[in-house]
Amino acid sequence: MKYSIVAELIKKYTEARNNLKKHIDSDTARQVSAELGEWIIKEMYDGIKANSKTQKGWDIELKNKKRIQVKTHSKHKTNTKNRWTYVNYGADAPIDLLIILVFSDELFIEEFYEISWQDAQKFISSKEKKSKPHINWDDIHVYKKDLRLLPKEIQILAVFNN
Repeated sequence: MKYSIVAELIKKYTEARNNLKKHIDSDTARQVSAELGEWIIKEMYDGIKANSKTQKGWDIELKNKKRIQVKTHSKHKTNTKNRWTYVNYGADAPIDLLIILVFSDELFIEEFYEISWQDAQKFISSKEKKSKPHINWDDIHVYKKDLRLLPKEIQILAVFNN
């Protein structure tokens, strides 16, 4: 492959990424999946994104002042072993709801977990090789949302529609 082709593809990717970020009100260099996930949850719950990208605890605040922490992952379909999310917040963190979105390589929603922060505490573990606190997705399967029940405008972003 010629370097000029790679350079052109990077340019097109950057242009597309910057255009997407304009539409989801993003101004950071974080992974697109993180920005897209926060935007989806902001839209679904009619919330407000936090002012700071580095604040601890929550990402979206609702009108009733409840706060949501959004965790996102972009997984290749062959990556079937790493099914967990780091949660580096204590039980007293200002979080009411934890949402975990798992995206495909193409940035379609594959899995959607919604669990109260109080319930999440029961599943946070530091066992095994992962010394950091984490939640295994298989442990919270009862909190997995059926993608077909998402609002219609969000369903277009789910994996069964690509």
